[in-house]
Amino acid sequence: MPPTGSRQVAGSGALVLRFNVLVGPGVRPLGPGRWSFVHRDVAKTGPRPVAAPDADDLAAAAREFATPGGTYRVTPIVEPVTGGLAIDVALETKGRPPSLVTRSAGRLRSAGWMLVFGVMKVAARRKGRRVLFVTGSRSRCPAT
Repeated sequence: MPPTGSRQVAGSGALVLRFNVLVGPGVRPLGPGRWSFVHRDVAKTGPRPVAAPDADDLAAAAREFATPGGTYRVTPIVEPVTGGLAIDVALETKGRPPSLVTRSAGRLRSAGWMLVFGVMKVAARRKGRRVLFVTGSRSRCPAT
């Protein structure tokens, strides 16, 4: 997963990389579990663990995000085996998962919007003077 930002620290020469854990592979949050940071060099000698910063810096970097399904926690750690940097990702769900009916209703709603968009795309042909906006905006996130 590529970083979302980077900067060079003046004086120390350290490279600081930023990662958005909520927009990981496939534009989905990173799944629960342990994720290790590794460096892959151009010479292809194999992945090497990224050195972990001081424990104080790690503790300050821990984050918690409220999501519609619960709380998403990301805790940086020093991996015991390699001594490299890793993160532990946990999702604490609130309540019980959405029912089959709720999930099916969400899929049906999504399919309905795709149908409306397809019909409007054909009905509102381009004539150079018309703009069509179709949105599924709502006040809360749907259950997936």
